[in-house]
Amino acid sequence: MGCTSFADCFGGSGFIILLESSLNLFETISLNKGSASIYNFHSVMKSEVYFQQFQARLNAPPQLNQESFYILKDIFYTKKSDHDIKSFEGREQRRQLQTVDVQKAVQLYAIKHYAYNCQGGFTTTKIPLASHVAPLKKTHLLYQSIELSNYYYRKFLISHLYEKDCFIIMDPPYLQEFRVQKQSYELEFTDRQHRSMLQLLSRQDYPAKVVLCGYKEKENDMYSRYLKRAPVPWHCI
Repeated sequence: MGCTSFADCFGGSGFIILLESSLNLFETISLNKGSASIYNFHSVMKSEVYFQQFQARLNAPPQLNQESFYILKDIFYTKKSDHDIKSFEGREQRRQLQTVDVQKAVQLYAIKHYAYNCQGGFTTTKIPLASHVAPLKKTHLLYQSIELSNYYYRKFLISHLYEKDCFIIMDPPYLQEFRVQKQSYELEFTDRQHRSMLQLLSRQDYPAKVVLCGYKEKENDMYSRYLKRAPVPWHCI
């Protein structure tokens, strides 16, 4: 493809971007995550000082039981009201998260460790959190080549679309109709936001190369309707 930079608009767990870092295929790698809590976790993993504190705290907490798991989960996750969701939309000039919180990163990691498939209810495991310290050290090293940002996806996307040597991956939250868990994202992504994203991507031919992830179950779904209007054909894989 001849691309020298890699940009992930929605970030998620960071699996894709960490894989790219390990393969060393690009000169620059950028990860954007709108969720403050997940961006905070990535920031802790990248920083040498914060990562040392993170390791120390992983050795401290006891095994969680079902009751303590749900207490921690209820404290950590606060449901967004409709007003909060709407106020987040379009905040292109929002400042990045400024304060890194190691304890919140440990709490998030503990929740994912004990949750079924990292997002469901409590599951019993005898594997202590401390057993992850050695593998996480390797992950910490992979973060060193990654540039982190905490913006609404649109600002990040527009900043990379006009770079001809950039490969952009977009894996937005699923449309409601394809979700098993309806409330599975800290920051909601509405159908209207999906349409706005598709309008931007189908408006003109951009120099960057873009991969857009999603489900396709019928010929005339939302993604197909927008992308078939694009000046340059999109290819469905």
